[in-house]
This record gives sequence, C-alpha cells and structure tokens, in this order.
Amino acid sequence: MSETAGEDESQNDLLDKTVLHLREHWSRMLAIPAGIGLAVQWHWATVTIAGACFVAAEVGGWKRSVEVAKLAKGIQDRDKEVELLKTICDQSQADYFDLLRDQLVILANDTLGFTDTERISVYKHDGEAFLMLGRYSKNPAFNKRGRSIYPDNQGCIAKAWREGAVFMTEPLPEPSTKAKKKLWKQKMKSDWCIPFGTSNTFSMKSRVYAAVAIEDAETHHRVAVVVLESTSNKIFDNDAIREEFETKEGKRIARFLKKMESIEPSIVFAQSEGY
Repeated sequence: MSETAGEDESQNDLLDKTVLHLREHWSRMLAIPAGIGLAVQWHWATVTIAGACFVAAEVGGWKRSVEVAKLAKGIQDRDKEVELLKTICDQSQADYFDLLRDQLVILANDTLGFTDTERISVYKHDGEAFLMLGRYSKNPAFNKRGRSIYPDNQGCIAKAWREGAVFMTEPLPEPSTKAKKKLWKQKMKSDWCIPFGTSNTFSMKSRVYAAVAIEDAETHHRVAVVVLESTSNKIFDNDAIREEFETKEGKRIARFLKKMESIEPSIVFAQSEGY
C-alpha cells in the first residue's frame, strides 16, 4: 500500500514539474516545430501550422521579454527607494547627535558652569555595549566624537550602569611626564578596568570623573549614563551633580531620549560615521 502511495506521489510531483516547465518555456517549445516545419518542404497545411507556431513563439518570447523588463524596472525603482530611505535615515541619525549636543551645551554652560577642561557625554546601553549618543566640551580637542562603541565592562560608564552612580573623592595622577602617565594608566586599569592600550589612545586624559545613570520617568529602568570628566585636579561637587541628574536634568535627558528614540543611532551606523 505504501509503495502505491509513493508511486502516486512521485507521479504527481513529476506532473507538477512538467506543468511548471510548460508554463515557463512554452514559447521556446513552440519555436522548435515552427523551425522544423519551415525548414522542410512539407504540405502547405504543415507549413501554415509551422508558421503559426513560429508566430506564436515569437509573440510569447516578446511578451516574456516585456515582463522581464517590467520586473527589472520594478526592482531598480525599489532599489532607488531603499537607497533614498537609507539616506534619509542616515541624515536623521546624524542630526540626532547635533540635537543632543544642543541640550548638553545648555546643561554644561548654564547649569554646571563647565570650562575648557571639562566635558559631558551621554551613553546608552545597546544590549552588549555602550553607544555614545552625544557629547559637548568648550575645548575643540575634547569636543570630538572619538570612539563609537564602549565595552560594558570598562570605565566609569559600566560602573555607573551597574551601581547607579560613580563619584571620585581625589583626582587621578597628572599625566604630564612619562612616569606620571604610567601611574595614570595604572590607576585607570585598577580603578576602571581600562587596558593600557585603550587608555593610551584617549585624547582627553581626564583626572576627575563623575557618572550618573539616567532612569526612564515611567518605568524607572536605567536608559543611559551621563559622564562628566575634567583634566584639572578639582573634584566635582558630587552632591550637586547627584541632585541635578536624579531630578530635573536627568528627567530632561530621559525625555529627550524617549522622544527621539525613533531616530536614535544604531551601533552599525555609529561605526560607519565614527561616533
């Protein structure tokens, strides 16, 4: 019984494939008897039938060519639309960085009173790493975007993400000489788990850090980390910073992140743009 069923299934499969083949290649198959009929001097009826087959084959081939051309044009138009949407998306994500920077300009100057030695940055956790979404410093050298991706097990960013906030009570060594720079790198590794090779590439070799996790106003889940840093030896007013970012300024940044979430840069985009 199973052998009969298997044979029926095999025959049905063969029939389906045959029908599909005929649908796709009927015009070419008609051209075969047409060519034979016109090449051999047979009865006029045969020649007429062969001619009809030839015409039908040509018409079928033309219709197929038209369909292929339409399909190719459709694919081309769709590719153009995808490219346009990608351009719009990339521009939106690039604008995001500038929009957040505008918010940080107000915060750094009007609220925190930052000078050329300070910088503020905002990082968001994206599953396995931190993505820098915005940055501001009066100092052009410190205002650059720098690295795009930050490991979630290094630096004060990672510690603030885990513990809610990080504040320093004394500055790191001043890295002005080779010997002092070595001490600075050793502290960066022991305190923040930052490898020598990584800290050596920092354009801003800060001596003081403060980092605070930002929470969503509704869910109270942590959504980002704000990092303040300075190359001077002056410790931040930690109590004032904690109060600002746990209340007014923290809520303002959280609202911005939520409102602009639809155009928030991805890690892939950040890597391509050099964030």
